[in-house]
Amino acid sequence: MDEPRENYDLMEVVMVMMDSESEQEFELLDYVKGVLDCDKEKIIEQVGTLPEKVIKEVDAVSGVGNMILNRGLSQGISQGENLLAGLLSKLTSLGKNEDVSKCIEDPEYREKMYIAYGFKKNQESENKKA
Repeated sequence: MDEPRENYDLMEVVMVMMDSESEQEFELLDYVKGVLDCDKEKIIEQVGTLPEKVIKEVDAVSGVGNMILNRGLSQGISQGENLLAGLLSKLTSLGKNEDVSKCIEDPEYREKMYIAYGFKKNQESENKKA
């Protein structure tokens, strides 16, 4: 397919057709997994050596993926801390010290309290509405 380079997307589509030889299937799947995971060792294991340019591109893609992952983890941790701090602050202001202790120790109870005090929506009732 001839497509102008400016129309290329950041994603390429790979179609894999499997034949009946399972050893070849596993090798191909290992290679594809290596590419998707940016695992240079797995790629080299399947194809031999890689040109330096390809190694640099794998490193660049892997670096971007790790950056996105780390940013997401950091945001999730921050949101979780803020959610817990809000709940504990609310319970403390109401003098519900036993609930504070129970929230710290029991994740299921904590979830119920998030819903009870409006910090989270009840997923079950939301799912029933849909």
